[in-house]
Amino acid sequence: MWYTIKILEVNNLGGHYGTYFSQRAFSKEKGKKFAEKEVTVGGWIRSVRDSKTFGFIVLSDGTYFETLQVVYHDNMENFAEVSKLNVGSAVIVKGELVLTPDAKQPFEIQASEVIVEGKSTSDYPLQKKTPQHGIS
Repeated sequence: MWYTIKILEVNNLGGHYGTYFSQRAFSKEKGKKFAEKEVTVGGWIRSVRDSKTFGFIVLSDGTYFETLQVVYHDNMENFAEVSKLNVGSAVIVKGELVLTPDAKQPFEIQASEVIVEGKSTSDYPLQKKTPQHGIS
């Protein structure tokens, strides 16, 4: 299985440098190279699911069909804000790349920070559809 993920390593001054994957297939084998390392990824939200203490973001950078799962936790300052984001919102996620060999995806990001770069509105046409009963 192949994933395209934009990964930016972050230096001590907070600037971006190092490995940057763009328009490139990122295989689970290459994912092992970044296992247990701090990475920064950017993209657009495809979906958000949350519970009281953690949530999942499905992130896409638009360069490939596969997506990346991000797990975020309630110890983040903006947990409530992130949980309310709509499809199409742009985010930058910093966290640790964790291999998940027993899961559907070969790896995920355990987020330490989610930076909201741009919110999409609730009337953006690609929102999840809510079931409607009856005739309107």
